[in-house]
Amino acid sequence: MRNEANLNRLLTIREVSAYLQMDANTVYRWCRDSMLPAVKMGKEWRVSQRDLDNFLLARRNGARYDSLEAILRHQVSPPEHIMVMLTDPERVYELETAFFQAAIKRGYPILKPCWWQNVDEVRQRLGAAGIPVADLEAAGRLVIWDLWSVYREGGTQGVLDLFARQVEAWDDRVFWGSGSHLIDEWSGSFLELLAYEERLHAVLSRSTGMMICPCVSTPAVAKGAAEMLNLVPHHSGILFMPQSGPVLARLIA
Repeated sequence: MRNEANLNRLLTIREVSAYLQMDANTVYRWCRDSMLPAVKMGKEWRVSQRDLDNFLLARRNGARYDSLEAILRHQVSPPEHIMVMLTDPERVYELETAFFQAAIKRGYPILKPCWWQNVDEVRQRLGAAGIPVADLEAAGRLVIWDLWSVYREGGTQGVLDLFARQVEAWDDRVFWGSGSHLIDEWSGSFLELLAYEERLHAVLSRSTGMMICPCVSTPAVAKGAAEMLNLVPHHSGILFMPQSGPVLARLIA
């Protein structure tokens, strides 16, 4: 058990980075964005050992919170590529609306790639939920793509090139996004989806993106659940949404 003096010790960004074995820029963003409690002393950030321990405890695998907002506040930070397992396509719209509202609250731009979803319907649903779609698109802070069209024309590389251009346009700043898959649509070409997600995950792992990937398997596809499990290794975590409250699980290598 740590003694009181150790708990009150102030750590530098470099020390926190070494302790967590993470890039110092990631730790800096946590402090700047108030995700990791820290105090600024001149131009430098300092983090108490107590606050760091509490931060890690809150992010422990399988921790249960009463809302998506609590998960986003305590357990995630970019880069993320989180898979969400769902059985009802309607839940995707509910999840994405809450996720995008959280991004707007924090001042982050939003990326919305559409696979099975219709671009115009996405705009309509987000607008109905109070999100100023037209204003955000005009300001370049909301980008909605018809990704199926991009994929059909240029394959996985075409999609990855599109991602790269958008990240560059945002000057490598933190962005939030969601791209949902309906497993039914990939029933005859699931290996293509698997290969795509593997390459996308490699790209997102080096980015400043906070991406969720709601995957929907309906009873119409008998092997849907098994196929979704094969996607798990190509994500940074899995978000479950039971009625008792969301749970984020991390993969253990």
